[in-house]
Parts: sequence; C-alpha cells; structure tokens
Amino acid sequence: MAKSFNDCLNAGLIKKYSSTRDEIDKELGQSKNDISRANETLNAGDYKWSTIQAYYSMFHAARAVLFSAGYREKSHKCILYFLESLADDGRLESHFSQEFSAAMYLREEADYNATYSKQSATDTVSNASAFIIKMKSLLP
Repeated sequence: MAKSFNDCLNAGLIKKYSSTRDEIDKELGQSKNDISRANETLNAGDYKWSTIQAYYSMFHAARAVLFSAGYREKSHKCILYFLESLADDGRLESHFSQEFSAAMYLREEADYNATYSKQSATDTVSNASAFIIKMKSLLP
C-alpha cells in the first residue's frame, strides 16, 4: 500500500499526464459547483451531503493542481500524498493537507457509516472554501 507520493508513482497510482487548460478548468468548475452545493445543503440542515460535497470540492481543486503539475491519479489517497509532498517542499502550508485528510475521513464516515454532525459539516465546508482559494493560487 502506498504511503507517500513516491510510493504512488512507483505503484502506478499516480502517472505522468499532460493535461490541457480545459481539463484543469473543468476540475475547478466541479470544485466551484460542489462547494456551492455544500453550502446549500449545509444551510438546509443536510449535514451528511454537505460533508460529502465539501470533500469533493476539495478533491477537484486538488486534482486541478495535480493536473497542472503534470500528473493524474488513480487513488484519492494519492492526492493526499501529493498535497503532503507540496507541504514538504514548502509550496503549501501543512494545515491544508491535514484538512484534506480530515475531510476525506469525514466523507468516508458520512458515506459509509452514516456518521456526521452539524459541527463537522460546518468545519468541513469552511475548510473547503479556504482550501479552494489556496489551490487556485497554486495554479499557473
């Protein structure tokens, strides 16, 4: 099992990829849509779906950065390792990779175990909004 960005590369879970600007913009569009829906469902009191949507807004924003770096993933966990590698290189504050990891965990709990709360949903949506802004700042 991969435990780092390099492990993901060696296992073929992240591969070199030459993306187009349209693909990067499509990921950003998905991110924008997902965070908008996350806010709507949070305000409607649907904490499960707002958690899931907030995570996917982060996923798509991070994927846009991954694409722009010349890679494509086959594992959500490897996107986390990519973010950790950016933090290790000083290109990203470590709290962003930690918040992505927390959102991934909360999404899995909400989706597979029906475990979620108003507080965790609120925190995830808030973190996702800041995360998206940060990911956009990393794009050329």
